[in-house]
Amino acid sequence: VSSAGTYTFRSTTANGCFATDAAVVTKDVAAPLVSAGEDKALSCDTRTAQLNGSSTTGGVTYSWVASNGGHIVSGANTASPIVDAAGTYTLTVTNPANGCTATDVALVTAPVCETYCSYTQGFYSNKNGLAMLPSLLTTPITIGRSGKSFTIPANTAMVNSAAKLNSILPGGSTPDVLKAGDCSMMESCLGQYLTKQGKINNVMLSQTITLTLNTRLKGGILASFPIKSGYIVTPGGSCTQLNSSVVNYLTANGTKTATVSDLLTLANDVLGGTKTAGSGGVPSLSNITSVIDAFNNVFDGCKSFSGYFPTCPYTTTVKTVFRSVDEQAGIPEALKISTYPNPFRDRIRFVIESPVSGKASLEVFNILGQKVQTVFQGQVTAGISQIVEYSVPPASQGNLMYTLNMNGKRVTGKLMYIKQ
Repeated sequence: VSSAGTYTFRSTTANGCFATDAAVVTKDVAAPLVSAGEDKALSCDTRTAQLNGSSTTGGVTYSWVASNGGHIVSGANTASPIVDAAGTYTLTVTNPANGCTATDVALVTAPVCETYCSYTQGFYSNKNGLAMLPSLLTTPITIGRSGKSFTIPANTAMVNSAAKLNSILPGGSTPDVLKAGDCSMMESCLGQYLTKQGKINNVMLSQTITLTLNTRLKGGILASFPIKSGYIVTPGGSCTQLNSSVVNYLTANGTKTATVSDLLTLANDVLGGTKTAGSGGVPSLSNITSVIDAFNNVFDGCKSFSGYFPTCPYTTTVKTVFRSVDEQAGIPEALKISTYPNPFRDRIRFVIESPVSGKASLEVFNILGQKVQTVFQGQVTAGISQIVEYSVPPASQGNLMYTLNMNGKRVTGKLMYIKQ
């Protein structure tokens, strides 16, 4: 038979007697239960997601199909595939017992992730930076205000300002306002801004020059980057927190919008003497410099922006907070690092200070000498303390050792663990 219904069987004997019985045929058309699970959202940091299909019907098979731009990386015939693109994902569940199917849909969304670029003073002082500088110096750069200014002329065949700027970076020493007068980098007045080694002797000036260069990259998009409270998060576990006094000043305590362009305006006003740092609510020279330095580092080498977060979303990686050393404390005579708390439970704060600028790396090892993690790798600027907060993964919580390497110098130490 091929249809549901009641089927009667009749048996008749030779003498005409008969007997009957009936059989009932039913049709099993019950569809299996199916759920494609919750919709998912990719982020600029996390570019894959796992869908979570399910069925309470036993023995079913799963089949996912992507549409509207979706893409399945693996597991198309499992309940939980891995996907890496925004789109529509349709799950079909089949019950082999009756061949019936059911479908459900999960949606995956993804933000538009803007990529920002910045480079450090160290980059602009090397050969790769020298190759890039001419394209960034097609017009002059003037730092400060009239009467207290420092101008980098446009790079031309006659005026090789790119090579000159390359030679006097990176700058260091304590932040300060500009000298009286309007100075051009190509004139003899440059001498008052140089150390005995021929480098800029005002870290705020050199960092402001660097940020101005960075705002000329990629059509100037960094200039419009918003300044807010919280952590700037970039892929790979990087969290950067801006100095709160500068953020509050620029945003009027969060009541108005502010951008990197506004930060440069503040820096030029202070360097040029039209505003006085530390007076009338204006942040200190060190705090302004620390925020400028943060933007010169946070997108170093070009990175996408995941967003501002109230707390660092990474529990086993690094958050970096740029702050200045006390202006009265001076610059340390040697590379040094301090740790707190030590002994520790699950978090350690490292404070790196250096008399010179350069690339630094900080690595943590267990007592067997096995590397646990590189907790910091980036630019350290003379006169600016680099604060690195490290959340130690539970599996690595124990007595540890650390090694800081910078400019051929090495500092090591021990970290003692206290159980919770």
